Amino acid sequence: MTIPEKRQAMGLTQKQLAEEFQVCPTAWSRYENGSRKWPVALLPKVLERLKMAPEVSRAGAWTWARHRQFARMDQWAVEVEAGPTWDKYSPGYYQFYRRLKPKRPIPLDFKRLVRMDSRLEGCVYCWLSESGAEFVLVSLAALGFPHHPLVDAQGKPMSMARRAAFFFEGWLIFPQVHMLVNGQIIRVDALAFNGLYWKVLEFDGGAHKDRTWDQTRDSWLIPETIRFTDHEILQQDFPELLRQRLKPAQASVAS
Repeated sequence: MTIPEKRQAMGLTQKQLAEEFQVCPTAWSRYENGSRKWPVALLPKVLERLKMAPEVSRAGAWTWARHRQFARMDQWAVEVEAGPTWDKYSPGYYQFYRRLKPKRPIPLDFKRLVRMDSRLEGCVYCWLSESGAEFVLVSLAALGFPHHPLVDAQGKPMSMARRAAFFFEGWLIFPQVHMLVNGQIIRVDALAFNGLYWKVLEFDGGAHKDRTWDQTRDSWLIPETIRFTDHEILQQDFPELLRQRLKPAQASVAS
């Protein structure tokens, strides 16, 4: 994360920090945009103020290609979380599909890679498809989720292999992600990331009644949890609701 990104994530302006460090605002702006080098005496203080690690030399840094070669990793490996996948479920919610009238075909090979726990999640993914989301294969572990250890259903560390995800208007949405939180394995319906900010997405069906546990679990998770009811998914414009609720995410930071 760069200094401007971290500053914005902390809700600070250039003017505020320039005044705090007694620097001309114009000079501060030039430091941030790279047109002038940070003064040697100032940079460590700024990094400490923003709780950022000092910059280190990149000399000797291995490329990701060399990492893969050294660890004998298959760079094209794709993993599927254990459990039922999208292709194994009948659609259900037939009135929803009759109303939506989906026109965009979803590749069967992709559906075989998407872990799913309910037919309601299939409705969510169909919404994303109809809204133009890309079907992508991305390594979630390589994105550096900073808050909780990412694991599989047995609690083993998540591998670097790619996973099925949706790329929706700048957000990667990974279905069914496990993480280790307070010594417990927690499975979230989806984990969303836009390059800076993380969000947990939950799709609550009609049988979802334990609100006390929801609140407790949500309080454990560092990324904000955004919940959608079955009514919002089935009866409303879900993609528009998703857009609206992801916008306030600019106030929360990825690290």
